[in-house]
Amino acid sequence: MRRRQVIASAIFLTMTLGAGVNSVGSPVGALGKSDIGASDIRLSALSVNQGSSLGVRINRLQSAQRCVLRLVGLKSSKPKTVKVKNSSVKASLSTTGLPVGEYVVRVRCGKGVRASSSKFSVIAQGAPTSATCEVVESGFSASANYSTSYGAVLTNSSPVLTANNVRLSITFKDASGTTLSTVSDNATNINPGEKIVVGMAYSARHLNVASMAISTLCDSTNELAPAQLSGTTQTIDVANSWRFPTTISGQFTNTTGFIIGTSSRIDYISRNASGQITGGGRLTQSPAVPAGAVGTWITEDSVLPQDISSADWVLSPSQN
Repeated sequence: MRRRQVIASAIFLTMTLGAGVNSVGSPVGALGKSDIGASDIRLSALSVNQGSSLGVRINRLQSAQRCVLRLVGLKSSKPKTVKVKNSSVKASLSTTGLPVGEYVVRVRCGKGVRASSSKFSVIAQGAPTSATCEVVESGFSASANYSTSYGAVLTNSSPVLTANNVRLSITFKDASGTTLSTVSDNATNINPGEKIVVGMAYSARHLNVASMAISTLCDSTNELAPAQLSGTTQTIDVANSWRFPTTISGQFTNTTGFIIGTSSRIDYISRNASGQITGGGRLTQSPAVPAGAVGTWITEDSVLPQDISSADWVLSPSQN
């Protein structure tokens, strides 16, 4: 009788561990199986040109001996088998023959371990594989009150990626090319293939500014930025102020579907009668504008009224 009880207990223990219960009775994964997710599949890029290769690394493969990888989207690539070394896999997957579009890396490792990566894009040959934030147009004014304002148009040439964390370095120089000051600024995110404007006024007392240079840096993301509102205004008025002799105002309809809050950012650039950029500025929207309602904005500017015929503006809506 005693021998039968021991054998029964051994059988019960074996069944319990095989069912995936640990020593304290908590469920665990089946023995010998590694669970991986999208975060364990690292891609070398968010977009790659047709015909080039995508680097892939997969971590946390404690028990699998090999993995089968393939690109899956509008069309699938041929599967590629790679051996696991030190609990990880490194592979280079060719996009030859795949049409332009969104894809994922589909992974099968060992028995039953399947996962998919986050999305990436295959884009046309020659298209930029990272988001860009190029300056395509710029200008400035050094006003009589010793403040200097600048305005610029930035574009993102990527067909699929959004430029985020956009940083600018603006250097003002005198007629001899000597640097007078360098200031930093930031711009809103730029969706694929779109343009934005950015502007700001700086205190530059007693600086004889003759030229300006702008350099930019930005990161890439495949998350689209919220749609912006934009337009051009010709409502330019004379202000009774030596420091800010001009007022600029604009009007827009809130088509976002939500209340545009008072932290919403507005950038504008001013242009003269010839269309050249003469400066720019920034403000926040006030008051809040309900969905479907018409909103207005107004600001003072240090550029002389005769140097501003119109202003291009972009509003980045926020619900706060």
